[in-house]
Amino acid sequence: MNEAKTCKTCQLPEWYVTYYGDVKLDKEDDCFFCKHYEHTKDAYEIDYTSGKAEFEKLVEQSRGKGEYECIVLYTGGKDSSYTLYLMSQVYGLKTLALTWDNGFFNDINTGNIEVTARNLGVEHRYIRTDWDVLKHIYKNRLKSYGRFCNCVPLCFLYTAPVIYETKAPLVLFSSSFGQIASLAEINARIDTSTGKAVAPIGDIIKNMGAVPIKNAAMEQYYTMLLDLVVGDLPPKVLEEMKYLLGYVHKLMSVEDSLYVNPSVYFDWDMKQIINKIKEYGWKQPEDKGIYGHTSCIAERMKGYLAYKQNLINFDIIENSLLLRTGRIDIEEFNREIECTGFTDVEPEVHNLFLEKLDMTREELNDIIKNKLAIRSSIPEINTKNLECLPVDTNIDDLVEKLKRTYKTRLTI
Repeated sequence: MNEAKTCKTCQLPEWYVTYYGDVKLDKEDDCFFCKHYEHTKDAYEIDYTSGKAEFEKLVEQSRGKGEYECIVLYTGGKDSSYTLYLMSQVYGLKTLALTWDNGFFNDINTGNIEVTARNLGVEHRYIRTDWDVLKHIYKNRLKSYGRFCNCVPLCFLYTAPVIYETKAPLVLFSSSFGQIASLAEINARIDTSTGKAVAPIGDIIKNMGAVPIKNAAMEQYYTMLLDLVVGDLPPKVLEEMKYLLGYVHKLMSVEDSLYVNPSVYFDWDMKQIINKIKEYGWKQPEDKGIYGHTSCIAERMKGYLAYKQNLINFDIIENSLLLRTGRIDIEEFNREIECTGFTDVEPEVHNLFLEKLDMTREELNDIIKNKLAIRSSIPEINTKNLECLPVDTNIDDLVEKLKRTYKTRLTI
């Protein structure tokens, strides 16, 4: 994968990973993630029979409630497309497909979004954003943290008004098993010398299935603030963020809605999922892997920037977990890693990426040179930005919350 020394089992390099710092291999060339897996293999075996029953209980509790019985945050990728199929066809809920355009959708994905939703017969709303606003957010994040992708909090942010106004009892956000388990490993607080975790990995995964929307809103609120209280953002951007964060803040008081990830409850077999959604017109992009993201033209740029800064990003953590747990073999792993762009070679989209963000090659190279992606703490807070945003805590408390968020959430 690269010139760094790598774990003999899962191929993780001795580079920086969120929360834990630099990965160090033991004398047998095993990383602490692999040692943790050896201690807790059974926790990665999910009881999908009881999980399905738990999910169906949530479905039945949502019937007849609200204008829509569920909202699917729908990117047109394989996970959200399958979730849309699951909720509308298998369970027959009145479903709203809600798409936020991140500005990096490719033509195939745009086609998948429209064709699949239409063939499933669900109502679909498209939230398109002023690119000039998004451009500043991505660019500011890149200059502050060495990374540009923050689509999960941004998606929550831009869909928050609809989620709040419709009062749907279920809001579904779709991730793969690998993504869920990888995030759980970050949150498990593994001892890097022994591989033993403070928090049981199985309990963490289970608890990620359904959480109150108010809890999800609080998490996304502080993750988004990480981007907005640093650097320089134009008044136009801050005004829009103030409006949207206001709705996220309102969701932090909602009691009767759940934020649900269905892959915690079902055996999320990617090959079967792809075969099923193809029946509804979904097309697999030729240059994308089975397990990686299929909806974004900047995916390989994300991997390239991580590689150049010696960062183990979330895609690499996920694929290493799949290899470690035997869900893919080494050939599949290498193919998936290539599709993420985790390499020293500039991706084809490199120049287009710079053009869209209105950046020079020199600016990007400075970011890479300074390895901002592995900085140990958040940059200095810009109080001018902060004064324009709906923040109801003092700056000292806020900074401490943002430091904790940075340490555990900035994995992309």
